[in-house]
Parts: sequence; C-alpha cells; structure tokens
Amino acid sequence: IVPHTKSVFSYEVTAESNVWWHWRIIDYSMIGYTNTINRGSGSGIGSSSIYFTVFANTSLQPRSGPVVFSGITTTVTQAGMPTKISPVSAGLLPEGGSASFSVEALPSTPWSVQQSDLWVHVLDGSNGMGNGVVQLNVEPNLSILPRAATVSLTGNVFAITQAGVTNPVV
Repeated sequence: IVPHTKSVFSYEVTAESNVWWHWRIIDYSMIGYTNTINRGSGSGIGSSSIYFTVFANTSLQPRSGPVVFSGITTTVTQAGMPTKISPVSAGLLPEGGSASFSVEALPSTPWSVQQSDLWVHVLDGSNGMGNGVVQLNVEPNLSILPRAATVSLTGNVFAITQAGVTNPVV
C-alpha cells in the first residue's frame, strides 16, 4: 500500500541478463511513469528498477490500479485520505467573528484540531470521529496590520486571514 499523497514507488524486475521484459500502465488516472519519454510503457533486458508516480488520492476510500509486467498484472493499492475539510480558508474583518469548516472522514477515523495562534479559539468540534463540523471564534484585530493563522486537522490546514483596522484606537 502506498500513502494517499503523491508518491514515487519502484518495481524491481529480477531477470537473467539475456531475458527481455515489457511493462505498461493500465489506469492513467492513478499511476504515471516518472520518465515521460516512454508515456506509460517500456521494456528492458535483465534486472532493473522501474519508477512510477502514484498521483494523490483525494478520496477517503483506498483505490487500486494495475500495472502489467510481461503479461503479469501487479496491482498498486493506495490509501485513502484520512480526512478532508471544506472550505479550506476564511477571511475575516478586523472585528473578528466566527468561522467554520466541515470535516469529512470515514466513520471509524478519529481526528483532532490544533490551532496556531491564541487569537483563534475552537468553540466546538475540537475532536471527533467520522464526519463533523469545527466552529471557530476569531478575536478582534486591533492592529493596522493584517494577520494570519492556521488550524490543522489530521493533515489538513484551514487558513484564516484577518484584516487590520483602518482607524486604530490610540
């Protein structure tokens, strides 16, 4: 099994020095060959390593894709994403206020939230299992400078930007 992120894996071909072999990719939506000159198929003689790119899996479900080596099909299985969030960002006015995002996860997948700055507070949904909603409160920004923070959830990042005040109180 390869991780849900985009990754490169290798397939080791072991053959006698005079044995010819051939390979080809069947499902281009999932797997690509790292050498674009060959465009998804190739051959060789003797032992060798072949490197493939498995594209990121944006689904929660694992997926599989076949690669054929000299008539023998090898299946590459890729893990699904542990969680997904939507939306992935929010922009707030200097007054602050609330922001939220939905969490999509398989029913047995636990998740937890970590915020990066003290001016962002998790009101509800600091952890859970399966689908859920995270409710945030953002404190007012009393500075003229805009600011940014992140809230992380099991490999996902929710970005918060907040404008600075135009007429600061002195």
